[in-house]
Amino acid sequence: MDIKRFIGLHNNVKFLKDRIKEVPGFHYKINYPFFEFQHGRKLRMSPIYPRLKAMGAVFSQTMGYERPAWFENTKTCGEHNHVFRIGKTETFGKPPWFDSVHAEYKACRDGVALLDYSSFSKLEIRSKGQEVVDFLQYLCSNDIDIPVGKITHTGMQNRRGGYENDCSLARLAENRYMMIAPTVQQARDRKSVV
Repeated sequence: MDIKRFIGLHNNVKFLKDRIKEVPGFHYKINYPFFEFQHGRKLRMSPIYPRLKAMGAVFSQTMGYERPAWFENTKTCGEHNHVFRIGKTETFGKPPWFDSVHAEYKACRDGVALLDYSSFSKLEIRSKGQEVVDFLQYLCSNDIDIPVGKITHTGMQNRRGGYENDCSLARLAENRYMMIAPTVQQARDRKSVV
């Protein structure tokens, strides 16, 4: 087990008491894809969470963050838009949310989408001189010596050359970067650059 997968909220007594209610039964349950816990929820929410919920969001949880997995049609939700809905799949075949996700994908492809990245891991990395550029060039597979104001996507390797993380690096100044990485990488990201 990789301890870098966990953060402080995983050691929260209330969270652990809520979550343990479900865990013992997993030994005998069918393990469907896209499983979501029902307990130990609403630990971390984006500032736009109430609006997402009102728009029909069905939530999944990543590192304690409630994030929309898909949106139900608000016409079919009607007065139930205020209800906190957790995603459920319980099938190995075509999931019941497939058509909703397909419609969202098509709307994003053909129009414009606004994505909420507030749950993503963000780290500012800087130095007094050129050290930050040299350090990130050593860690990353892509060339990160990019112009100020630009962003690049890259992989990060460990000292053995193994793949640790994929992230985006935005160059904010000659000696300052913002790393944006998947939510599940929060602890690992800090460990990689310290």
